[in-house]
Amino acid sequence: MIPVMLGDCLQNMRAALEHLAWELVEVGDGNPGRKTGFPIFKDDPFTPDANPSLTRSFADKVSGMPEEAVAILKGLQPHLGDDPEHELLWLLNDYSNIDRHNTLNLVLAASDSIEARPGKRNDSGEFIPDYGNVLNDMLMSDVFVHGAELYRVTLREPDPDMEMEYNSPLYISFGKAGEIMGRPAVDMLHGMLRYIEQIILPQFMKFFPMDRMD
Repeated sequence: MIPVMLGDCLQNMRAALEHLAWELVEVGDGNPGRKTGFPIFKDDPFTPDANPSLTRSFADKVSGMPEEAVAILKGLQPHLGDDPEHELLWLLNDYSNIDRHNTLNLVLAASDSIEARPGKRNDSGEFIPDYGNVLNDMLMSDVFVHGAELYRVTLREPDPDMEMEYNSPLYISFGKAGEIMGRPAVDMLHGMLRYIEQIILPQFMKFFPMDRMD
């Protein structure tokens, strides 16, 4: 269910931007159509050597919008960032496309902090770290996928009383097998939502007088 819930969040945010684009055409006295949309471009569509299809796509999406609104949209494009592939707006577009066409199954549980200790329990049930019988121990993986070996301990001699204390705060992360995107998914979704609410929407409020919104 986790991919379904994450996908729902992505689609709702992406759809909100599409609704905004539709309304911007209407306030510009244009006629929104099937090509109307909120443009999100990782590659600059305005350079002399840009792919003509990108330039046409941007123009089609914003056709009928007020010129000032188009200028704002141009300034929001991911290609203007230092690392376009990791700009929040591009990540929203990219992952919402994945979810829309393939189902969002790029989800891993992971951790950036791991503590593992072999030991035994005393008569009071308290866990006491004990490395005396440990030949070696090794962290095997910090990616929590089904069947993954997380930690390995080799004992000098078998000891049925030996236990392992393993502590690791988990988070859900977008990524591919063997790869972590670097930001927990929930944090990324919050970042996308804050970006829409605090950066994108305020710039367009001037086009929607309160009497129109009522």
